[in-house]
Amino acid sequence: MNGKSLNERAAIFQLIIDTTESKSQGFTYQYDFVVEPYKPINKKMFFDNFAATRRGEPFPNAPYIDGNHINSIGLRIIGRADKDNNIFQKGLYGLQLFNIKNCNR
Repeated sequence: MNGKSLNERAAIFQLIIDTTESKSQGFTYQYDFVVEPYKPINKKMFFDNFAATRRGEPFPNAPYIDGNHINSIGLRIIGRADKDNNIFQKGLYGLQLFNIKNCNR
């Protein structure tokens, strides 16, 4: 994923993946990442690093992500505060996204 932060403060974003299997079983795959203020973003996000969750709880029986069965991807900002990294999120945030590509194909 390549882009640029438009934020005045650090922010935690989440890349969300839905697959055929996740839709039918009611869970999603997610990957959290920190974006630094006004910095370029060049993230490699491997399927192994995505966590499967259902309603905010871990979903340990999720199958491995099959890139051929991805139905949708989404990007969202996390609303919760991250006290470990001293990030408290409120107000406006922006992210200029250049591309997201699957390098596994």
